[in-house]
Amino acid sequence: MNDVIKNQEEVPEKLPKVEERPKIEAPKLNWWERRIFEHAHPFNAIAHLVGFAFICYGLWIHNWTWVIAGAVICFLGHLSVWIKSS
Repeated sequence: MNDVIKNQEEVPEKLPKVEERPKIEAPKLNWWERRIFEHAHPFNAIAHLVGFAFICYGLWIHNWTWVIAGAVICFLGHLSVWIKSS
């Protein structure tokens, strides 16, 4: 019990202000890391899932229109992330 009280006394009452805190700079991402984060973007992931469903359906019914539509949807997912990142 005494240990808990001693540890509480060591905690500072106020946190330092934002201006006083050291700034942490993230390292610059290389080309490969940027591609990884593009694929992790929620819109891109959803577009790829929908596009993959279109492609699978198009292959199932032997209709290339669905396959091309799925590929276009996947490309639009990439394109939207590229536009937002630049």
